[in-house]
Amino acid sequence: MLCATERPSADYRQAMNDLERTSQLMRHHARMVEPGGDFGYAWIESDAASLKTAFEVARSYWTSRRKGPAITFAQNAVSDATILERAAKAKHYDGVIAYREELPDGTFAIR
Repeated sequence: MLCATERPSADYRQAMNDLERTSQLMRHHARMVEPGGDFGYAWIESDAASLKTAFEVARSYWTSRRKGPAITFAQNAVSDATILERAAKAKHYDGVIAYREELPDGTFAIR
């Protein structure tokens, strides 16, 4: 069980850093994907694989601590990353942009 003063494991902290970095990079990559083209999909596929790996670490971490809501969140995130990875591999534009939302300023956010 995790105490309030216990620091998360080094693997978990690295996974959280990887999630932050990859999410920011994927936002950039998602802006480059266009319908009918094949540019940017490999980057999104790689980003999704990185997210999936990091969320697997998070799932393992929370499973060992028996924290149900965190486990469920991580499991859902692994599933979403897997779906995104498959869509990018297939160069399925709608499957990739389903995770992308255009903001009023013309930039995109990953959902």
